Amino acid sequence: MTDPTNVIDSYERASAMAWALIRLAPEPTPAFWQEMSAPALAALFYAASPQDTGRGMNWVYQALLDADERNLAAAASAAGADAEMTRRLGLVDDLDPDQRQTLIAAMRRAVDPWLQPAHPKVS
Repeated sequence: MTDPTNVIDSYERASAMAWALIRLAPEPTPAFWQEMSAPALAALFYAASPQDTGRGMNWVYQALLDADERNLAAAASAAGADAEMTRRLGLVDDLDPDQRQTLIAAMRRAVDPWLQPAHPKVS
């Protein structure tokens, strides 16, 4: 499957992609949490895009998996992400732990389908 971060050439495109994936997640979160998580997911997408680090969707997923032990801003900074994207992710890190976990869960749900193995070809 093509890495969707490869087509990101601006924060606006990252934002549009984040909104789309959050809304189309197999187990979507309530609208309030979609609204809250989309900007952070957009920052992760932009940081992973060719416009920034070029690390791709696997890096986004790994950053979300590691979010329990390592904050998102630190992951972005260590990857060499743009300072503005790192700052935006720091806003998530500063939330109440329960709110932070809810946002991270919403972002994981949006990203999970992109990392599932493709269906085998039917002959």
